[in-house]
Amino acid sequence: MASLSEHHPDGWGLATFGPEGTVLHKQPLRAGNDPHFHAVAGAVSAPTVLCHIRKATHGGLAQENCHPFRHGRWVFAHNGTCYGFAGFRDRLMAGLRETLRAHIEGQTDSEVLFYLLLSRLDAALVDGDGPISLDALARAAREATDLIWAEVPDRHPATCHYEDPTCLSFLLTDGEVLLAHQGGRPLHVVVDAPGAQTTEARCGSPLRRLRVASEPLSCSDAWTALDTFEMVGAEPHPSDGSLRLRRFAPGLPATSF
Repeated sequence: MASLSEHHPDGWGLATFGPEGTVLHKQPLRAGNDPHFHAVAGAVSAPTVLCHIRKATHGGLAQENCHPFRHGRWVFAHNGTCYGFAGFRDRLMAGLRETLRAHIEGQTDSEVLFYLLLSRLDAALVDGDGPISLDALARAAREATDLIWAEVPDRHPATCHYEDPTCLSFLLTDGEVLLAHQGGRPLHVVVDAPGAQTTEARCGSPLRRLRVASEPLSCSDAWTALDTFEMVGAEPHPSDGSLRLRRFAPGLPATSF
């Protein structure tokens, strides 16, 4: 991540989920040049980790504009840009649940996307600690991203004739459930499961580990690129708590395999 920050120098953030709870570190500095990043990253030991390095588009160089963003149990990181965001930000803000709107601290499109997604979930699932399914997260993701793409239909990744479409690739997790959405910027996954190391592993099969990254982080692992608008995630099985793989094909969130 430190080497990638040469081209993404505008901040970094790292969230861990472990026995001590959720811990979030963020700085508006280039990760490769920040001793705090090296100290934190070098000491990470947690079952769930989310790291982001920033290349600023909307919002200045400030800690509140660095990813990941956190609200209660949820942590979110976005890769992409909402073109024309200033022209429709107020409409998106009006669509946020009032109790969530007041928590926005920065000026980024990414933070608004995060709260737009949370506003599509039942309030008890946002601020409570009860279990939530990947199906509910997938529906919320489709609804939130569709609202943004409806504002800029000429920038939709599927039909955009410009060099830079509006891309909404992101990761969302509470440390127990994780959803990755490929929204126009690449996402790659490695599935560590008995008998399979690709996302062709049988849906619902137990996982040892799931890794998701904007680009492959090593040459030795079998990284698989997600299709545009595809989602992949992991959630604990209700019977034994073991981590299970889910995939959501492009289209309706109920279409999983």
